[in-house]
Amino acid sequence: MNKMIKKSAIYVMAMTMIMTALPVVSFANESDDILSYNKSILDDKDDVIKNGYDIKNDWIKLKIVKSNAPLGLNNMWQFLDEGGNDPIGFLVPEKLDLSRLDGFSYQAGSLGITGSEVEKFKDYAKQAKKTETYKKVKYPESDMSIGGESKGVYRSTTDDLLKNKIDVKSDLSPFKAWEEFAYVGDTSPNKTNFCGETYLTLELPEGLSYTSSDIKNSIEIKNKNYEIESVTVKGKEATIKLVKKILGHNITDFEREPDDFLDVDLSVGGIKYESSAILGKTYTIKGYIYGLMDNYKEDPNPTRAVNVFATRQSDIGKDKGSDLGHIMSITVGIKSNTITFKDGNDEKKVLVETGKSVDDDIDKTQSMPRNPSKDGYTFVGWNTKEDGTGTTFTGKTTVNKDITVYAIYEKNIVPRPRPDRPYTPVPGRVDGDDRIETAIKISRKYYDKANTVIVVRHDLFPDSMTASVLARLKDAPILLNPTAKLDPRVGKEITRLGAKEVIIVGGENSVSERVREELKPYDADKNVERISGHDRYSTSEMVARRVVGITGKKNVGVVASGELFPDALAVGTFASRDGYPILLVKKNTVPVQIARTIKDLNINKTYIAGGVNTISKSTEAKLPSVIERMAGQTRYDTALAIARSKFANSKEAFVASGEEFADALAISPISGMYNRPTLLVSSNHNRNKTVKKYIRDNNMTYIIAVGGQRYIPNSVLYDLVNLTNLFVK
Repeated sequence: MNKMIKKSAIYVMAMTMIMTALPVVSFANESDDILSYNKSILDDKDDVIKNGYDIKNDWIKLKIVKSNAPLGLNNMWQFLDEGGNDPIGFLVPEKLDLSRLDGFSYQAGSLGITGSEVEKFKDYAKQAKKTETYKKVKYPESDMSIGGESKGVYRSTTDDLLKNKIDVKSDLSPFKAWEEFAYVGDTSPNKTNFCGETYLTLELPEGLSYTSSDIKNSIEIKNKNYEIESVTVKGKEATIKLVKKILGHNITDFEREPDDFLDVDLSVGGIKYESSAILGKTYTIKGYIYGLMDNYKEDPNPTRAVNVFATRQSDIGKDKGSDLGHIMSITVGIKSNTITFKDGNDEKKVLVETGKSVDDDIDKTQSMPRNPSKDGYTFVGWNTKEDGTGTTFTGKTTVNKDITVYAIYEKNIVPRPRPDRPYTPVPGRVDGDDRIETAIKISRKYYDKANTVIVVRHDLFPDSMTASVLARLKDAPILLNPTAKLDPRVGKEITRLGAKEVIIVGGENSVSERVREELKPYDADKNVERISGHDRYSTSEMVARRVVGITGKKNVGVVASGELFPDALAVGTFASRDGYPILLVKKNTVPVQIARTIKDLNINKTYIAGGVNTISKSTEAKLPSVIERMAGQTRYDTALAIARSKFANSKEAFVASGEEFADALAISPISGMYNRPTLLVSSNHNRNKTVKKYIRDNNMTYIIAVGGQRYIPNSVLYDLVNLTNLFVK
């Protein structure tokens, strides 16, 4: 592990005979405030002073504290001075609280243990015959490690990182050496009791966070002479304050006896990977130490009042004299395995967290590849053996090693022509384990990339019925999500699509504000648009206005019932294809907001989807010129009426459940894109007779079921194309 510690030490001796008050300046955390203040103090000084001072604000935030204390000639070099005996002040770490020292003035203080500063004292050390001691005045030897790893990358599962702790060790012996070096000829026998306060701060990068705002119970002190006084967590930064007492010491004791105050040794836990963490990426945790040792708390007669030390690592503003190989940090990464998908033409590699599955691991940027295609064959899944005799691999398969999986295809059986019709259509299906996954599977199958995604509620239809037209115009898939929180599968699919814009259709009762906040990281401007009104009719108004804002005024609208979903979803295919807004009405009323929208958008022609049992003749009379009412005896027949009128030449169709809205909604913009009707079917064979006849009479060649077998069993699908006895795997 690379380590670089830049150490600044400020040694100050109390002069109990001088009681000049020392001003203490408070600063905000921004280094610019400190820098500005310091520059104002040095503004009228000559270049020698400015250059000699050389503020390291990019390295550690230091502030100048003014002092009026006189200086002896021996100690002039320890001060930031302007010549003679007139000190400007000395430097202290920005985070150090000196409030209890207000009553004292100081004879000497020094920024002594940063690389280029230490170089200035070579001649002094030689003259004082302290060359050997001077050599010890360098950077503290500090180290961070985890799981025994300190130099490379510690790779673990997300669960293992929670279980492990970061070991931090720091040898502050240069602090002791500075004490010996600075006090030339000090032979005072006076002993005093010191209190050491050491602060360890750990900074986490994006991708890591603390498990809570209180991680004290996750810290283990191995140097038992220390005690934890406090632990403060603010965002990505945790600061641990350690205290220790050193009893009965003077300078001779410091020279003669190693003190375990100089040995920082502890372990810190309570760190976890965030949901934004990415497999294959590494994350570097940085640490720095600062603090002081004084006898002010422990002795009424301060003799050697304060030693202040500060070390901090940064890649910016490094001291020219520092050792760039000493950066106190540890790098971690998520342990992963590679899945190689081979489909006969191409191969794709996907990283998976060890011990997890593609669908369930932390990385939202990687997912199962799109189902491949092969002329004359149907893709049936992935397998660990090329001949299909191995283990089936899905997005839920747990991965513990690198593996290669192969696409398995089954040859399509094309029936022989029959006297009653020239050919039999080929069935297909796109589905998932639930409606959310089905919408994702539709997205994966039909969208390689998308700049925009539309997010709607997964279990209720009112707000979402009119979203299909907007989705088609934005070339956006419709993704379904629960009300309360973002489904991680949805987030992963948005990432796969590379979307830059996320639009929610529906109010907060449909898709909560929490979900909107969770979607913001996926939106380029972090401002997820919500299109909604106070009810389903107002929402259809808002969507219609958005649609016309894209297409311009076409003067045509499509009207459907807002009280039942099937007609609006069936006609959504036609409206999506032609870019007409869908306006929802009640059976016997045109809501006032819809009437207003018709007027504002100059809609003077309308299509009606549904019979008089859903939109009455009295309501029809209130609409602009009705071009056509597309209707049947049942919802299934209404969908057929739309297909006959608007998709007469199409030889391919989607079939979706007429009993459940979600699948038909998700496929609507795709139907419009491919100019295919969406036919509604029932899980009850007897209700599908007219649909089966339509497929036969129109010589359909390809029928794709949308959704799983719960709503469209294979028996229903095969019966639609009369393949009950002919279709084989």
